[in-house]
Amino acid sequence: METTLTKNKFMNALLKEWLNRVATKKSWNSFDDIHIDQLDKTIKKSEWIKKGFVFFEEAINCGKKVAPDLLIVLAFSLKGFSKYKGINFKGMEMMIKELEDSPPSIYAFPKDFKFFKLTIQHSLIIQKLEGTPNDITAFYHEFINDGEDQYRRSILFIKNNDLKKTGIK
Repeated sequence: METTLTKNKFMNALLKEWLNRVATKKSWNSFDDIHIDQLDKTIKKSEWIKKGFVFFEEAINCGKKVAPDLLIVLAFSLKGFSKYKGINFKGMEMMIKELEDSPPSIYAFPKDFKFFKLTIQHSLIIQKLEGTPNDITAFYHEFINDGEDQYRRSILFIKNNDLKKTGIK
């Protein structure tokens, strides 16, 4: 049976490897992310939100050492709809019902990455999302691509201190 220490070492090694790759190969351009089920193969969907924030914090800590110039973002894909849905949940407990089948992922972007800044600027800031830590800002993004029949929905979480460095807020 794996111990917590063994799992943490494995997770940290994967995060460092991923962050190093993103930083050296500039693979943020291809949206190189790491899904939380890659960090913990035993994770259940009911744990995605709670564990997502744990891994988000770990990625931020690893990022300070491995890729200090990159902004770490936690992203959850939500169920799509044929019509604009908007924010249809008040807190993290209600959000779990809206999660798509893809586990949450963590991204790393330069603070001036144009696509990321545009995404944030075209997203809604969620002022009060129950269950969200106070030092994190949540952004709700919903869009439809030409030729698609469903709106794509996601929620992005960014540390407030990191967000200030982008000049967005």
